[in-house]
Amino acid sequence: DRGANTGVVPYAAGTCTSHQIIPLGSSPANFALRHVASGGTKYLPRHEAISLGLSSKVRGYNYNYQSQTTSESLSTDDEQEQGHWHALKKFLRGGNSAGAIRPSLATSKALSGTVELRVPFMAPSVNLRPIISGTFLFFGDWSLTRAHASPASMDKENTPLRCSSAGVGLRKNVQGIPIKVDFSITEHGTRGVFFGIGGHEFV
Repeated sequence: DRGANTGVVPYAAGTCTSHQIIPLGSSPANFALRHVASGGTKYLPRHEAISLGLSSKVRGYNYNYQSQTTSESLSTDDEQEQGHWHALKKFLRGGNSAGAIRPSLATSKALSGTVELRVPFMAPSVNLRPIISGTFLFFGDWSLTRAHASPASMDKENTPLRCSSAGVGLRKNVQGIPIKVDFSITEHGTRGVFFGIGGHEFV
């Protein structure tokens, strides 16, 4: 076996993505849909597994770069000691709630989907349009993933993890730079406000 002698083994990975834009009659609003199916073979390298995970991220989750999904919790006494201001800062940073799940970013198999209702808005005055214009989003994300694991550690405990979230967002160009802001809450209780740079891209 050449692979056993050299330490190199073959592997394969692939991602299939579909996008649909559905106009809502004559209005400027539309539905945007995306579905992703991805997976790899037994000896999938970790960097490829992370690429698969990036294609199936669900908004609202803080992802774990380690191999396994983790759960974080904070005692009630600790939360009280940190105070309301600390809790607000953590909320705005998109911090995990007590007992929140942090899915593994590296996945060996994943199914995911996203639906967005995009509603453009614009000020009636031409002078105000550079300031008061953009797109509101109402979105829902879901995924079913299996965390990446080495062939030696693969067992029945590595069960698929289901994640989903819903929220609202804003997309706007500021001096030619596309800005995005999302507020979301997940089925595992994680919630927060997330900021980034990007246009009408999913996630």
